[in-house]
Amino acid sequence: MFLVTLPLAAVALVMALVFVPAHVNETTDPVDNLGGVLSAVFVAALILSINFAPVPVAALQKMTVIKAKARRDGQLAEIPAEQLVPGDIVAIEAGDVVPADGRLVKAATLEVDESALTGESLPASKGTEPVKGAGTPLGDRADMVYMNTNVTRGAGEFVVTATGMATEVGHISGMLREEQDVKTPLTRQMDRLEEQILVIAGIALVVSMALNLARGETFIAVFYAAVAFAIAAIPVGLPTVVTTILAWGTEQLAKAGAIMKRLASTETLGPTSAINSDKTGTLTLNQMTAVQMVAAGRRYAIEGKGYSTDGRINRVAGEVAGEADIPLDEFLMPMVLASDAVVRDGELIGDPTEGALVVLAAKGGIDAASTRERYPRIAELPFDAAYKLFDAAYKLMATFHRMKDGRAGR
Repeated sequence: MFLVTLPLAAVALVMALVFVPAHVNETTDPVDNLGGVLSAVFVAALILSINFAPVPVAALQKMTVIKAKARRDGQLAEIPAEQLVPGDIVAIEAGDVVPADGRLVKAATLEVDESALTGESLPASKGTEPVKGAGTPLGDRADMVYMNTNVTRGAGEFVVTATGMATEVGHISGMLREEQDVKTPLTRQMDRLEEQILVIAGIALVVSMALNLARGETFIAVFYAAVAFAIAAIPVGLPTVVTTILAWGTEQLAKAGAIMKRLASTETLGPTSAINSDKTGTLTLNQMTAVQMVAAGRRYAIEGKGYSTDGRINRVAGEVAGEADIPLDEFLMPMVLASDAVVRDGELIGDPTEGALVVLAAKGGIDAASTRERYPRIAELPFDAAYKLFDAAYKLMATFHRMKDGRAGR
């Protein structure tokens, strides 16, 4: 199996090592060389497998470098997040990853996805209003933003209060480091096997020495033979075999999209068939897709899944007799203008609900970027569950745009 993973040149070299000595020296049998050559191939395959395993992890580390837009000398400058210090003013907007913990000083319809910290799938609304007490739970601190959370809507500025290991994410990382490593079932089985082999080898050594001394052999000769026998009983190649198998398993899991940082984790994830979670969006895709639409008394079915813009909007024939189909632009355009989500190549930046609406508009032939550029937003009424209009409570939000005819529009 490992011969397949080796380069063609390495395989040719191996075959030469097996057969060339047999032709140079007629007394050498190729089979005699096979054991040593196979050992070399085995070691080479182990090195290749172990070297391949960390490649996906290294690639992820390069992708996770976070940039921050901080004010330096009164101007916004993009700097690496590790250069931030407490007291820096950082600007954030939809699509950004929060580079440090901080207290908001400006917020405009700001929403942040804090599911990594709180487990809540819906983005949390943020503002500059101070919380009531220092003991406020993490998920209720509306005036704070936290490192490695994602801004899904709006924009704002915050003053950095903590960086690195002093952040909430850093505290979690510190607790994980303090946790003692638990031996896996494979490790425990290996430990028991080693103990059993040592006991058997020790008993065999004593019995062998006793029998040979009873036969009149010298102590030195008996001791050397018994030690050699005991050493031969120890499977010195077993750790190498186990490491090779785990490295190969790590590579196979990486091809399936599961990145393993430690070889020991391969054993745990390898036989896993299901993962149960009680929080939507934590381990699930957290995607939303529009599958049906009703407009002006007509029903439409939408093709496609996820945030891919491939698909069509199909109408149901014969719903309104004697009337032609209606253009959908007047229904789809508000979905784009009232949303901040951005979808690129099937990847979403922003709120999942808004992403579903933007994808629906794209399937109807509307480009979000050019539409927003043509009708720029001039004002916004953010969503507020307690908003009242004429003494009646309504759950709504609104955006206002400059239309080309000079009127303020939706």
